[in-house]
Amino acid sequence: MSTLSQLKAGMPRPYIIRIVGLYNPYPQVDEATEWVRQFNRYTSGYSSRVCGFASIYSEFAGNERGLLFIDHIHPNGKGYRVIADKLDGLGYGRLG
Repeated sequence: MSTLSQLKAGMPRPYIIRIVGLYNPYPQVDEATEWVRQFNRYTSGYSSRVCGFASIYSEFAGNERGLLFIDHIHPNGKGYRVIADKLDGLGYGRLG
């Protein structure tokens, strides 16, 4: 993030950065759950006036069957819609 900030410093065009949090495709594995939560806590700390964090963990937790593809790892169409809606909800104000 510091490298991005340095690259964008002094640039005349506005910009936004969006970070998508992680969901856990392995909720039955306690270590995976803890790692995903720790990653999300860490990355959410980058939120600022130009950087938004889209938390998707709670939307996927307990809804894996309905939001994951047949491989049980990647999002399906509904799962991608959840992610897109979360990103859209962060807005685009800095670009306008």
